[in-house]
Amino acid sequence: MEQASAGVLLMFRHWSLVIFLIGGLLVYAAYSPAVRPAALVVAIVEKFAIGVLVAVSPARNVRLALVAGGDAIMASIYLLYLMGR
Repeated sequence: MEQASAGVLLMFRHWSLVIFLIGGLLVYAAYSPAVRPAALVVAIVEKFAIGVLVAVSPARNVRLALVAGGDAIMASIYLLYLMGR
């Protein structure tokens, strides 16, 4: 495997871990109201960040745009929930 491919694979694995951890945090927050605001802020920042990164990336394509759009929708729902508390 060439150097660039190994680096990309490492980043994908890290991104997968981040997604898993934030998902776990959100599940935990669903049953623990005390940590819910902090967990939602973390998820909102991560989900909007991927949208911004895709928007400014020269590698953006339709699939990445769909992922970023879905994440932006979820972040908006989390934000609306947080504002309505």
